Amino acid sequence: MEEMEIFRLDQGTLAVFRELLNDTLLESFGERNIALGVICGQGDEALPAAVLIATPRKEQLILDWIYVREECRRKGIGKRLLTKLLSAAYNLPELEGIWTGYTYEYEGMENFLDHCGFYLWESDGAAQFTARISDMSGVGEPAECKQARELEQLSKKELNAFYEEIFKRLKEGKKLSIGVGFPIKAEDYMPESAALIKKECIEALLLLKKAGLQINVAWVYSSGKDVAALIKLFRHALYHLNSRYGPDTELTMSSVNSKSLMLIRGLFPKAKEVPVMSGFFPF
Repeated sequence: MEEMEIFRLDQGTLAVFRELLNDTLLESFGERNIALGVICGQGDEALPAAVLIATPRKEQLILDWIYVREECRRKGIGKRLLTKLLSAAYNLPELEGIWTGYTYEYEGMENFLDHCGFYLWESDGAAQFTARISDMSGVGEPAECKQARELEQLSKKELNAFYEEIFKRLKEGKKLSIGVGFPIKAEDYMPESAALIKKECIEALLLLKKAGLQINVAWVYSSGKDVAALIKLFRHALYHLNSRYGPDTELTMSSVNSKSLMLIRGLFPKAKEVPVMSGFFPF
């Protein structure tokens, strides 16, 4: 095997591996993330060969990204990265293991994770969607919503009450997928991100991020079971996105439970849907 070296990366050195990452990962990278990179060769022949990003989250370590340059594959680089991650993870308290999600579109990922000792299964209700703004049912109609407000318009009182409700539900053991850090900062998301307010409370929240030529639905949440609130919020946000970027702009979304999967299918009947697989490596 050619000479290689594994480095622990930070915000600055991660940029060296830009070509092996997507824009969303670079924009969202923070102090909590664990990032590892592999350089193969020396001097002028040195090549960023692989990169891994993981996020500690309560008792879990989430493997967000692992990518090995095509010409560097089948040399054991990916497995060495995971071994290095395991060494770093043992220093973190109360971790149950490493979790990851992937789709069938990542060729070879299933065999790789299986070879590394992960338990693999297809998660019920988990899928990734790609759609265009014009794919949403009725998106062309003026969908101004008087109850919708931009993130920067929200008061600290409204946001704090929202955080308290989230933490309360988590404490009660209710399943929530939170792919965003708290506190939520308006500058981290697109201006079209918004919350729907009812009786001075945040009833629903939609967070959007720009990812290259696509728009990523980073998080959508409803405090209750009011599906109408989510539909109103989606229509409001996409009406403004349509005006600013045009109907052909692509959206990417993820669903982690059956209810949100059914909602996305209803809102975007023409969306491309790819099932998401889950993998777990126990400590």
